[in-house]
Amino acid sequence: MRFVQTAFAYLISTGWVLASTADARAESCNNFDPTYKGNWQYQLGNNSCAPLTGVRVTVAVLQDIIVASATKGYNGFSMQLNANGPSSGLTPTQLYWQQFVIEVGDNVQGFTQQWAHASVPGIYPSNPTAMGTPSTLKNTFRTIPAGTTFTWTLATDSSGNVKSATYSAEDKLGTSYSPVTEYIPEGDRAPIYSITMDIVGNSDASDTTFQAGAGTITYAATSFSATYHFPGCAQNTGTGENSDMVYGSLNPASGGSFTQDFFASTVGVFRNGDCGYPAAGYPSGDWAYGDYKGLCPLGQPMYAVSRVPGELWSHAVECGMSGQAAYSNSGAGCYSRAVRDSDNRGDTDKGWDWDPDSYKTECRANEYVAGVSQASGNGVLTSVLCCPASVTHQSCGAQVFYSSDSPAYGGPDWDVGYYKGQCPAGRYVAGISAPAYTSVGTPGAAHALLCCAQ
Repeated sequence: MRFVQTAFAYLISTGWVLASTADARAESCNNFDPTYKGNWQYQLGNNSCAPLTGVRVTVAVLQDIIVASATKGYNGFSMQLNANGPSSGLTPTQLYWQQFVIEVGDNVQGFTQQWAHASVPGIYPSNPTAMGTPSTLKNTFRTIPAGTTFTWTLATDSSGNVKSATYSAEDKLGTSYSPVTEYIPEGDRAPIYSITMDIVGNSDASDTTFQAGAGTITYAATSFSATYHFPGCAQNTGTGENSDMVYGSLNPASGGSFTQDFFASTVGVFRNGDCGYPAAGYPSGDWAYGDYKGLCPLGQPMYAVSRVPGELWSHAVECGMSGQAAYSNSGAGCYSRAVRDSDNRGDTDKGWDWDPDSYKTECRANEYVAGVSQASGNGVLTSVLCCPASVTHQSCGAQVFYSSDSPAYGGPDWDVGYYKGQCPAGRYVAGISAPAYTSVGTPGAAHALLCCAQ
């Protein structure tokens, strides 16, 4: 079997998120999984336990999805529309959990896999079925270019049971994709009570690391509840595949549908060593010699930093793609800007003091922070790595996180137990500050981030 149901998946206390113990990556530095990441996702259902009908889910790619070379084995991925059936009242062959999958590798395939209520083999229609080959105009065959749209359409019979799944795809490069429809035998059909979209590894319990990628997911059905809590009458299952794809909050849209952002994210701990350094694309040479460095992949803006409560040390950085092309650069123009016992600002923001009584280190208006360093002996901030991009340094604001999470932080918790300074959605780190006086905090510790919109 190519996709597996995880026996250890569980429903966390909020009642509407699936979880798995699988880690998304194996890298030289420690990484944390945010709550809504990989196979941790919201569930959309019907709180009255009515079957979901008219289900149509769309994944719109806004930024090229690129599988990182760090992914071991077969460098593909899958987009799984996972559906939960009723928890009781099924005949032995009826389906309690169904996966409707578009798989990306050498080609794009539609794939259906289902599990029956009793201990009988799963039901496997003719799969996988090829839909087409991704365009190679923009990158390798394991890149899905921006402008690509994938759609899942589930049809139901008169009893509300899912009878078929149709997979379709299109892009703006003229790729020839053929829709695929797979049918469920009439005697095995069952309703579904909740759905979730997981962008994860491509095969049994595999993980995929994404170098880049961003877009939106749109969920539509004729029978979603106004809220989307996991219905108690549904089975509690999950998927074993995982990734570093992060999901945003669910936002109600027209016609009872919901939208959700997704993007590749890298979270790395540099409390006890380098994380992300050295990295492909950056100039050779140590930009903070002897210091611990937290570095984002080239083109991924930093948008969060965490620190250890009660200590000088910073702990982790969070990096991600916002779906914009503004951060594309060769790396050649990146340089280190020192954190000093005075301001070191590449842009003075017309005299605006964005963190009074703290020393501010700030990149120029057309640059973003790609990395931060701290002294290996005591954790004192030492520098930031500034990289050029077509950003305009607009609508900037400070996010103080010295003694608590910053105001813009609202979960998921990507570094449990540490204070998190996080930029609002769509903003990047343009600078960092450290206290100048003990009345503000311990000098040399991270105090606030300067966050700016493109």
